[in-house]
Amino acid sequence: MLQVIIVVLVAANLGAGGMGEVALPALAHGYFGAGAGGYGALLAAYGGGALLGTLAAGQARRARRPAVMASVGFLVEAACLALVPYLGGTIPAAAALLAFGALNGFGTIIVITAFQRWAPAAVLGKLMAVLLLAAIGVFPVSVFVAGLLVDQFGPAPFFPLAGALLAVAITVSLSQRSWRDFGSSAVNARPDEGSRCMPLLRRRGSWPRRARAVSAAVGYLDRRE
Repeated sequence: MLQVIIVVLVAANLGAGGMGEVALPALAHGYFGAGAGGYGALLAAYGGGALLGTLAAGQARRARRPAVMASVGFLVEAACLALVPYLGGTIPAAAALLAFGALNGFGTIIVITAFQRWAPAAVLGKLMAVLLLAAIGVFPVSVFVAGLLVDQFGPAPFFPLAGALLAVAITVSLSQRSWRDFGSSAVNARPDEGSRCMPLLRRRGSWPRRARAVSAAVGYLDRRE
């Protein structure tokens, strides 16, 4: 399950970093001729959409299969991203980015919430660190590759390329039963068991002992499975 999430994060952020930092400003200044004001409007649309999606996810009822629901949103998000340069101007492109940001914010909150319910409490911090490394670590690679591609082919082709990369990653993840079942009630039974190991961690004072306690907690969960 962790491997599937990491693959999705890497694929999504390989496109997202270069899109926001390289392709989008080049699109606004050159392709649309909208200048700094147009670029600001596109960024504002994306940020506003992300805020709305995050708020909507916080108010949404818990889905039976949250990973599937988030995946559907991510696939629509990929289509919105691919269409941004081909909608005819700044205003329709801003509308596509608004939808892109809303779906991204909504899906991200749904998946991260399901992940935190799924992960054993004893190792939750370490697992979240792995996810953040996968998401942020590819940012410089994304920006570098986007710079090369935009310089050679212009900004427009980068958007469908980034959208296709995200769509392929989501489609492959949906082929895995572990991803389709991720976040369901059967999977979410693990955190309660993991939380029983926390008193063991609190009783350990030194770091070597605490590391052994974490290993014991993970072994306990494996035996329970």
